[in-house]
Amino acid sequence: MAMQIKTISKNVLLGVVGGVALFNYPSYAEGEVEKKEEASAKVIEEVEVVGMRLSAQSQRDAKKNSTNVSDSIFAEGMGKLPDENIAEAMQRITGVGISREDGEGSTVTIRGVDPSLNNVTMNGVVMTNGGDDNAVNFSSMSADMLKSIEVVKSPSANHDEGSLGGTVNLKTFRPLEIKRRKLNAAIQLKSNSLAEKDDVAVKGSYADKFRDESIGFVFSGFYDEQSVRNDYYNIFNWRVFPITNSTSAQTGEAVTGAYDPTGWEAGVKFNQRIRYGGTATLQIEPDTQSSLSLDLSYSMLEVDADSHQVRLTSIRKGNVVDDASGSSFYVSSDAASGNILSRQQQTETEDVLVGLTYERDLGEWNLSTNASMSQSAQTWPENRRVNFKPELSEASANWLDANGNIQTLPSLAGPVGYGIFDPATSALFQLYDDNRDVEDTYKSISFDLEGFVEYGPIVGVELGAKYFSRVKSYTQTVGNTPFTVDDNGDPVYLSDYSRDFPINDFFSGVQSNALSGWDIADFDRIFNTFLPGGFDGDQDLINTYDIETDAMAAYIMANVSAFEDRISGDFGVRLVETETRSIGHEGINFPADQGGLSIVSAVSKKKNYSNVLPSMNLRFVLNEEMLVRFSIAKVMARPPQGKLRPGTVINATNRTNVRGSGGNPMLDPTKATQFDLSWEWYFAETGLVSAAGFYKDISTFVYNATQDQIVECPEGVDDDNCALLDDPVPVNQAINGQGGKIYGLELAYQQDLNFLPGFLQGFGYILNYTYTDSEGSYVDPSEPNSEYYDGFPFLSTSEDTMNATLYWENDQYSVRLAYNYRSEYLVDPVVLDSSIWQDAVSSLDLSMSAVLSKGLKLSLAATNLTNESDRQFATLTVGQDGFEGEGNALNSGAPTWRTSYYGNTGRTVRLGLNYSF
Repeated sequence: MAMQIKTISKNVLLGVVGGVALFNYPSYAEGEVEKKEEASAKVIEEVEVVGMRLSAQSQRDAKKNSTNVSDSIFAEGMGKLPDENIAEAMQRITGVGISREDGEGSTVTIRGVDPSLNNVTMNGVVMTNGGDDNAVNFSSMSADMLKSIEVVKSPSANHDEGSLGGTVNLKTFRPLEIKRRKLNAAIQLKSNSLAEKDDVAVKGSYADKFRDESIGFVFSGFYDEQSVRNDYYNIFNWRVFPITNSTSAQTGEAVTGAYDPTGWEAGVKFNQRIRYGGTATLQIEPDTQSSLSLDLSYSMLEVDADSHQVRLTSIRKGNVVDDASGSSFYVSSDAASGNILSRQQQTETEDVLVGLTYERDLGEWNLSTNASMSQSAQTWPENRRVNFKPELSEASANWLDANGNIQTLPSLAGPVGYGIFDPATSALFQLYDDNRDVEDTYKSISFDLEGFVEYGPIVGVELGAKYFSRVKSYTQTVGNTPFTVDDNGDPVYLSDYSRDFPINDFFSGVQSNALSGWDIADFDRIFNTFLPGGFDGDQDLINTYDIETDAMAAYIMANVSAFEDRISGDFGVRLVETETRSIGHEGINFPADQGGLSIVSAVSKKKNYSNVLPSMNLRFVLNEEMLVRFSIAKVMARPPQGKLRPGTVINATNRTNVRGSGGNPMLDPTKATQFDLSWEWYFAETGLVSAAGFYKDISTFVYNATQDQIVECPEGVDDDNCALLDDPVPVNQAINGQGGKIYGLELAYQQDLNFLPGFLQGFGYILNYTYTDSEGSYVDPSEPNSEYYDGFPFLSTSEDTMNATLYWENDQYSVRLAYNYRSEYLVDPVVLDSSIWQDAVSSLDLSMSAVLSKGLKLSLAATNLTNESDRQFATLTVGQDGFEGEGNALNSGAPTWRTSYYGNTGRTVRLGLNYSF
């Protein structure tokens, strides 16, 4: 640990101890203790929820009693969260949107803020991530282990810093809060409409108390299989090109330029996902003044993925160009190039959490101490790629159907009837076999003191300190092997090492003009022939680096109550010191068949910064049913650790796709001042109407930009390798934006219709809608082309997000229909001269259950009933060569037909049997 951090830690801890002495005077408010005990009793009652109606009542009560602006989802009972997937459960919360990976909810945005800028904790322990950023992947966990999910949108000083949109608190069941022994077991059969096999899931939980209810234990375990197939098109790197022999689609006149993609790719991906793990909580109350709890969590996600792509490039002749958009409806070439690629990848992601908490009643103060550790480790036991290079041939791409209408996907064609390229003239030019390991370890220690006092409106004082250390390490091996010819030095052609396309329904019923298939590589034959023992490459120093973060925080906060608790809340300040160190390498990797040269140099960077984060939350009770909330706070979120990697790597191992990527160790954190104002009406046991406005004034933020860079060839490198750097290289790198704002309105309405007669009294609904507007400054006004980004929204910020849940239930049967909608949003603001946008997404899910006997329930659930697909599109941002920049696609009227990605993962159906005792 750096000396500066040590000094800060010592001073903060001394200050906190001094604060305890300052506030430790005889004005102890016993009434506040009674309130605490009453609140605790309420929590015990909330655990016993059964059914959708009582789950809705629990989330209503939690919102009403919270000091902060927050929303929650509660389980209907042990092992019975409303959705199987944690992210998909959270999308029912006002202001929350989700992103999917292979058809399953993976990450969440809160009020339009990117997933990597939101904290996620489980029982108070910060969760880590085995990927490249800080966004927690919820698909690696089972929702059945949770009692509730809380999303806190307005922070208090005693909350951990590091969240811009909100903090997600995942909470498991507490054993001493459960009234009696509980046992739950479930088995499910699952089927995806595109996958070739059915899957099974087995889950269970057990809770009990001993020794006069002074010791409690909860355990949950799960095993879950999921097979997924993703049919997709990827149409990439849109930019303005000079073109020849081309005409206007409207006038027939000659055209010399068009805004078109660099390449077109069709692909299919098969995922076999297995996740297993569990949680355990031990709770001990040795006496009436103290308690000790130990929380353990473990999960493993194993993904076995096979993917196959055919890629078409260099078709920029004979174009037919649309005058309105400046893009080609039809492109062709008699010398098109491309690739036929296949990949086999195994990924294992292991997550471990340990939290130990001790609480003690010291008389006039309550003490809480915590030590925690969380760790994520991701490894690639296998990551093999095969790449064949076809000879130059005729090819075309046509966006128009037979009636002249624009299609979602272009029709791709080549010299052969099956696929695009002839496998007999497609030669092997790359065999790739590498390994990667990522380890993210977070360790923390903290203590908190709470005293109950009477000093005017101040009824309590809280203060505390926390230190944490986080280290994220990346290691990788060189995987670009030199094997591209046979033992006689002759080319290896795909036709000699191919197998049939694995499916006969590629995009069937979704896009009729998609390719029917293409010849793919026979992995086993190729690797058994050319790499029978595998390939053990040297360590890839360029992609090996460590990111270390040390931080110390201290806070003091006053709890307030006035006018018989009609006004209550808190105000305080949190002080934070952070130090980051980035240690690694930068350089250039050249093709293996040209010597496999790597030019590497060591890089080490360090950065320190401080933040002062004041906050205030006030709650005004208007009457027994209505209240108003107001909050203001300064917040910060540290840059995702993967974006802090030192240096830049230029990857020239694939001659047709030379690209670069890099980090920025000197990134500033994302900082904002935020305001919240809400009105809430609790008109019945489950009835709620609320309206909330929010505003975030963001002073700086982090985003990725892909920009062309001139890369100088290092001294001593031969001409053939240097020729790969003749053209500017697209380099993707994290940079700081200049600031911006996010603001919006949240509306929620839920009601149980039990006042209706007969059958109708079983109905109820939960509705919410969020409007969000935003503006981010991605380019410094003094930089070239900055004017083209004026009025751009923030990343991942949809203007409209809507959730609607309609349910009906009685003592024996339950039916729930859930709809989610999210409008277009910005995915990537700077990709060369383009921007990439996510098209509007929606989903409709259904779940039903029937009680067969006491404790035994049959369930049926289906997700993505309407078989929706995922689509992104490109717009021209930087005007050039007579083409005007198209601005913010959300309101500029820019063409949206230019698909950059389109994928479909089908529907999933689950049939389950659940037993509770």
